[in-house]
Amino acid sequence: MFGFLNINKPSGRTSHDVVAGARRLLRVKQIGHAGTLDPAATGVLPLGVGAACRLFRFLPHDKTYVAEVLFGRTTSTDDTQGETVAEAPVAFSTANIEELLPRFSGEIDQIPPMVSAIHIDGERLYKLVREGRAPESIPSRKVTIFAIELLSFEAPVARLRVHCSGGTYIRSIARDLGNLLGCGGCLSSLVREQAGYFHLRDAITLDSISDSSAVRFVQPELALALPFVHLSEEQSQRIRKGQRVEIDQLVTWKDGDHSPQVMALFQEQLIAVCKLESRILHPEVVINR
Repeated sequence: MFGFLNINKPSGRTSHDVVAGARRLLRVKQIGHAGTLDPAATGVLPLGVGAACRLFRFLPHDKTYVAEVLFGRTTSTDDTQGETVAEAPVAFSTANIEELLPRFSGEIDQIPPMVSAIHIDGERLYKLVREGRAPESIPSRKVTIFAIELLSFEAPVARLRVHCSGGTYIRSIARDLGNLLGCGGCLSSLVREQAGYFHLRDAITLDSISDSSAVRFVQPELALALPFVHLSEEQSQRIRKGQRVEIDQLVTWKDGDHSPQVMALFQEQLIAVCKLESRILHPEVVINR
């Protein structure tokens, strides 16, 4: 088995739970996920099956979420799963929220939630917090918000759609927006609508893969946002052996910026992801299938 699965993760299950369930249903050990979703969150969770796990780093990393922000409540985890730290009245309008959203657009500095999976001195932050070794402060990180819009506001809950770079914490946006409005805020609901090539409208449930013979995988040729080049049989054999190959044809670029990585195809199938330097292909990940 080889390829990606676009799973609609249910609420109440961790991303690891979904991976474990897929391993059990497909009877394949080599399965991983491309980007953790919090247990309470739902939506797109791409899984790699077989050698496709080695291609995660080449997937587009942008994501789109629909989030519900509960204003007037501050918690220890920046979502409603944590303990309430403070409460305050909500007394502002839709216009007040919309005036603040541009502050969250473009490249911004973001401080991750105290309970998160980032590494601090080589250890997961949530583990440090759980063991009572939480750091006094958390360094901010650069993230990019491509678009943020207010979908609705019925006090004390606002619905936002956020298109962002990988590594963005929507819980942090809920917290920071609430602080700017003077009442605090936390995330009450989160749905991932899109992760790179994968969209919620095309996602399947974990239970639907119980019949492994009927599972349709998304092939990397579609999911990777990389340019590609078609190889001859001789060139493909050399690439499969990890050897460099000189090409005399133009690379076909997909939409977006040029990348130093190129998909090497033989008979329309991916056989390797290579680094392209001066018309020389250097194999980085070779796929034998």
